[in-house]
Amino acid sequence: MNWEMVAGLTRHLMTFGGGFLVTQGSITEGDLQALTGGVIAIGGVLWSAYQKWGKTAPVAPKIGE
Repeated sequence: MNWEMVAGLTRHLMTFGGGFLVTQGSITEGDLQALTGGVIAIGGVLWSAYQKWGKTAPVAPKIGE
């Protein structure tokens, strides 16, 4: 199973879970939107950190050397 399959399956499971919670009355539609936005924001930060993990920033040369 490759990354695209895992990501697609995860999206569908989260959509199903969120829809289930809304229809059961456990959360409101607004709560689901806020939760989704939070998960996406945290995911973006984690993905950015993962992409930069182990990479060093280039060192700017000192003027006059």
